[in-house]
Amino acid sequence: MPERLATTPQHALELLMDGNQRWVDGRLADPRRSVERRPGLIEGQSPFATVFSCIDSRVAPEIVFDCALGDLAVVRSGGHALGETAIMGSLQFGVDRLKTPLLLVLGHQGCGAVTTAIEAVERDEDLPVGLSAIVESIRPAHELARASDESGDIVTRTVQAHTRLTMQAISRAPLIDRLVESGALEVVGAYYSFDTGTVSVLE
Repeated sequence: MPERLATTPQHALELLMDGNQRWVDGRLADPRRSVERRPGLIEGQSPFATVFSCIDSRVAPEIVFDCALGDLAVVRSGGHALGETAIMGSLQFGVDRLKTPLLLVLGHQGCGAVTTAIEAVERDEDLPVGLSAIVESIRPAHELARASDESGDIVTRTVQAHTRLTMQAISRAPLIDRLVESGALEVVGAYYSFDTGTVSVLE
């Protein structure tokens, strides 16, 4: 089994942010995404972070963070909506069974799922069950964003509010909250900008 690159939440976050800086600078460096890398992963995996992100094709965590095969356990849904039991189960699998010390919730600029949710809420639009589940997941963030006096457009504010609410919901899960309380895991929120390629950690 490959050696784990990071065993603490802070080191894992540093590895992600260093990789993102390489992406921003246009100097992707990780050579471990090759055919030669595959045999070393046959016996197992030791990802150093679990990333929960949107299904947007422009936000591929392995590339945005310049990571190799086997480095990240990635879970994706529209607008990183948390509504499905299988999604929460996948996140718990990443931190409990794969022992990742970091769980990063990654929102992004111009999120289509969030934009669709905002439009559906404001028009009181009926959507198919699957899409309505995403809308209902994002609705509380939209309400917070509308009530806030923060600057920025409503989509950006909603994405960031939704990311924070998702972090809170994940952190309350029984298995995850124990890991957070023990210091073995940290749940972090972040925002990806298409304009610059930069990932910013949310306070």
